[in-house]
Amino acid sequence: MLDKKELEKILENTIHEKLSDMERRLESLEHEFSKLQEDSEITRLGVNLLLDWAEDTSIQRVPIYSRKEKDDMS
Repeated sequence: MLDKKELEKILENTIHEKLSDMERRLESLEHEFSKLQEDSEITRLGVNLLLDWAEDTSIQRVPIYSRKEKDDMS
């Protein structure tokens, strides 16, 4: 039969293993999150450039997009 110290050692090792696994998973999630943030910044920049382009095409009779109209609706 195991004594108290042996049980504590087993419990300590188990907890340590679980915490190490959780830390690895958290680091992985943090890395994925930072990639998502970067991708969203790129997407936002692309959308803003497209909106600026659409606004610049206002030479046409019917503008594709007007930021002023969008702001007035808010």
